[in-house]
Amino acid sequence: MGQGTAKLRGIVKDELGNTLPQANIVVSAGTDRVEVCDAEGKYELVLPAGVPVKIRWSYAGLVAKDEEFILNDGEERTVDVRLKLRTLNVVDVEGTRRERESGVEPLDARIVPFAPSVQGGVEALLIGQLGVATRNELSSGYNVRGGNFDENLVYVNDIEVYRPFLARAGQQEGLSFPNPDMIERIQFSPGGFEARYGDKMSSVLDIQYKRPRAFAGSATIGLLGGAIHIEDAMFKKRLRQITGFRYRSNTLVLNGLDTKGEYRPVYTDLQTYWTYDLSEKVELGFLGLYSTNKYGVVPEDRETEFGSFNQSLRFTSFFEGQEVTKFQTMFGALNVNVQQTKNLRLKFTASAFSTRESERFDVLSEYFLDELERDPGVASSARRSRTWASEDPFAMHATTWMHVCSPSPTKVTFKKGKATSSGVRMCAVS
Repeated sequence: MGQGTAKLRGIVKDELGNTLPQANIVVSAGTDRVEVCDAEGKYELVLPAGVPVKIRWSYAGLVAKDEEFILNDGEERTVDVRLKLRTLNVVDVEGTRRERESGVEPLDARIVPFAPSVQGGVEALLIGQLGVATRNELSSGYNVRGGNFDENLVYVNDIEVYRPFLARAGQQEGLSFPNPDMIERIQFSPGGFEARYGDKMSSVLDIQYKRPRAFAGSATIGLLGGAIHIEDAMFKKRLRQITGFRYRSNTLVLNGLDTKGEYRPVYTDLQTYWTYDLSEKVELGFLGLYSTNKYGVVPEDRETEFGSFNQSLRFTSFFEGQEVTKFQTMFGALNVNVQQTKNLRLKFTASAFSTRESERFDVLSEYFLDELERDPGVASSARRSRTWASEDPFAMHATTWMHVCSPSPTKVTFKKGKATSSGVRMCAVS
């Protein structure tokens, strides 16, 4: 004779009396099976009679309940269950309140390495921001609300950095100033920012580099280049440094352009940021940059056929020479931060930059225009019927050299009631 069965039914509620729809029920009688309550928290189980059966009721966020039953054959029993609320142990939460500045939007610096960008810079995060437009994916320049690309301020640790204006923006674009491996916090404003950021009209990109607490580092490598950075805190964490080096070459990307040639762009960048606590209230900091961007292009011969079947033409161009462009930028800044009182912080910043830019063109070109013979009866060696050649080869020779150096104005910033005083800016161009 087969084993008899019994029924167990009821409603699952919490300790406040609220029904728990879709609560889980685990039935253990030799093997485990899972049942689910209906939308009103009701359940009905068919159990084997005469044997111990373990029942477990559970719901997310509540304490599970276990009971064991032995029911007689044909018995129907009602069991209403109340699950207790889960109470967490006492925990201490510590943090610091960061004042959000008006008109400035924070960006997540952790996603910079994953942003789809050829350059691999923080400018990829600005795409999609209000009023921001980029020229193309090979450029680190951007326009905000119709302004020019040089009307955008960039600050690193409250230091305004110099951004060189490259000659062939878009195809000959170097690395942008901020190093993604060294960044801790990014803020961006497309307008309406505070007066302490300066007088540029379009936007401000405010970046804070990391403040190391222990030794750490990272290294990346790819088809377009690589990067490495090291950070450390020394002398009982009074002296801190973070240094990063980047190497990049867009040869693989530029070889896909319509203008064929042997592209040899090489970008290198070395940055370092040091801070030292002179006392509990005075901190000394130094930001340094050395960047070299070299672009070399050797144009290749090109042959193009066009026209109709009755009149087919072939245009062949020949090139000799090369184009070499170099940019070398050095930037240094020294700042002193003084926490005078609880509500008063003074920042003194002095910076200077030097950039050397040179462009050299030495290209000789000429062309041949051939009219092709398409008659199948004519041998292939005799299909060129007429040829027109350029009367005088085209030669392009140019050399441009520029050196710009400038000390930036000294700046004093207050934590509250922010104000800025500036000195005289000097510039020499040769």
